[in-house]
Formats: sequence, structure tokens, C-alpha cells
Amino acid sequence: MRTQLLTRIEKRGLRAFIDFRDFRRGAPSIKEMERGVATCRKTLLILTPAYTDSEWCELENIMLQTLSPTNQDLRLIPLLKKPCKKPLRISALTHIDFTKGADSDLAWNQLFGALKSAAATPRTEPLPADIQVELDKAKKLKELGKHDDAIPVLERMLPLIDRLDNIKTRIKVRVDLAHALYEARDDTSNAHRYFRDALALTPGEPKRPKAQCPAWIG
Repeated sequence: MRTQLLTRIEKRGLRAFIDFRDFRRGAPSIKEMERGVATCRKTLLILTPAYTDSEWCELENIMLQTLSPTNQDLRLIPLLKKPCKKPLRISALTHIDFTKGADSDLAWNQLFGALKSAAATPRTEPLPADIQVELDKAKKLKELGKHDDAIPVLERMLPLIDRLDNIKTRIKVRVDLAHALYEARDDTSNAHRYFRDALALTPGEPKRPKAQCPAWIG
């Protein structure tokens, strides 16, 4: 089911984070699970006997329920694919029925209705203080017309920003850098490159990063 689920989610313009594709190669799986749970606004649990018997999957949903113990934000969405004995902490939640013989159209409508609110408002995480200081410095230099001085500051911050899950800032730094390159050096080639990179990060574009995704498929 997960391949079909992933395809249908991303065709709706939503971003998804899934283990077999989005885990960083060489990174410990437990850290990647934690990254997915922490950065996604919704987590989908595909409930089957294999899932409920898996210690890794149990760890996964415990991580999530640590962030939202009573699921008041509806962050956790159980999808029942096969009848199984659900843990008490999951059985208390209303699931979406994807079992054989269930109304599949209703199930998909319920799922996308639940995910709709996640896509509506991008979440912005606060920046680390040291990065924010440097970005403020670059902003001040640009306001003073010192674009050439702002360029190395922005270039230095770009790889640090890309390690974070803050899409809005990743886009803004690229746009600011493109503008500074154009104003200071008339460097249209690199300016266009950073503009294109910023566009690729914009929600709705086909080449988006997998961070800050609305659905983590477990």
C-alpha cells in the first residue's frame, strides 16, 4: 500500500517523507526516524499485524506520541490496512479504514481531508541564534547598499541553512544572495542559478526538498 499511498499523496502536491527513499544513506535509522517524526506535521501509521509486531514501528509511534501525548493536534493518523490487535495507545484513536471490502473512496477522502490542514500553513522553525545574527548582519549590509559585503555572509550561511528544516529561510537566503550578486557584480549567471534554486524549493514546484513535509509514512 505504501507505494500507492506515496504516489497519491505527492500527486496532490503534498510532500512526504518515507524511510526507503528519504533516509540519509549512512545515517543511523533511529535518528532518521526521529527526524521524520519531528519535522512532519502529520504521521501516518499503516496498521497491519506486521506493523504492530515490529519493535521499530513501536518505537516510531512512541516518539510521535511523546510530542503529542493525547493527539489533540491530530498529528497521528492511523490507517487500518489489515485487521490487527492495536496497542491501547493507538486503539483509542479513530482510524481510517483501508481494509479489503471497505469503502476505498471514502477512505481516500477522509485521508486527504485530514492532510489538507497540514498543507495549508507551512510551519517555520526558529533559527539558531548564531545563524540569525549573521542573517541580520547581511540584511543590514544590503539595506546600506553594501551588497558586495553581504555576499560572503550569505554564502557562508547557505550550507548551514540547508541543514535546517526551515524552507522559508532557505528560499529567502537564495533570493537575497541572487539579488546581492546582481547588484554588486552584475553576476547574472550565478544570480539566475540561485533564483532557480529558490524556485525549486517553493511549495508546488516538482523539485522540492523532503523536509518540513506534511506526511511521514511509517
